[in-house]
Amino acid sequence: MNTPPTYCYWSVATGPYAEFMARCVASARAAGVFKEFHILTDRSIEGAESYEAFEVEMTDQLYKLIYLKAAISKLNFDYYVWLDADTIFRRSPRNLLACLSRSPIHVPLEVNLTAAITAAKSPHGPVRVDQPQEILYGLSIRQYMELFTSAGVNNPVYWSRSAFWIVRRTAIERVCELALRFRATAKGRCITVDATAGLSYAMQMLCADPCIHEATANTDLWESVDARVGKPGGFHPCGMATGCSAIVHEGSGKQRGGNEKLNEENQHEPIFAN
Repeated sequence: MNTPPTYCYWSVATGPYAEFMARCVASARAAGVFKEFHILTDRSIEGAESYEAFEVEMTDQLYKLIYLKAAISKLNFDYYVWLDADTIFRRSPRNLLACLSRSPIHVPLEVNLTAAITAAKSPHGPVRVDQPQEILYGLSIRQYMELFTSAGVNNPVYWSRSAFWIVRRTAIERVCELALRFRATAKGRCITVDATAGLSYAMQMLCADPCIHEATANTDLWESVDARVGKPGGFHPCGMATGCSAIVHEGSGKQRGGNEKLNEENQHEPIFAN
């Protein structure tokens, strides 16, 4: 008989984020989730295995890749599930690993940028605004897409965040390599991207069919209801809040990735208006 693959949840939560993480773990236990939580933190979190979070490079969220490779990969599991601290469980997920299909990584793909650009060219699509909004690492949407395609993404280009993602143990080296390579490619063009963009790139390079990983394809598993951050202005997300997901990223309003911060700093008109 084949042994089912094993997995655990993990995160990094220090300072005020430790309180969010404690709430996350408590909600999981209350929902009947008995999988292990492994948290790198500066305090003990009830219901989880807590480890001292030593100082690492925090710039551009690189700590996610550093801790994954140097620490979390040493835990004896087949898969590792990252959760942002500002996450809660409504119920225990059913067959959580099914979202991977045959891919070694799952990052929910929230916005199909290629489809949005295509729709803009249609007489029935959204109305084009003349000046593109610089919301993704200081790039227009087309420049952002070109960065991905020039780095080897041949499928439609998606935007995603890194509030929830799953990686197979045997793929960690490859995922980190791809994420850091994408960061280096961007740096070569004088563009600074964070680990979120790197993980999105790795996801899109390693999955054969991105449609399987769209947020709408797994609405019973995970959703983000944090409307304050993340989604490129004027684009409709692949996944909308459904109220039926087992895992919910609420958004604390404090955690910001590269493009979320730019969304706040660059308050221009959206690229597309309804």
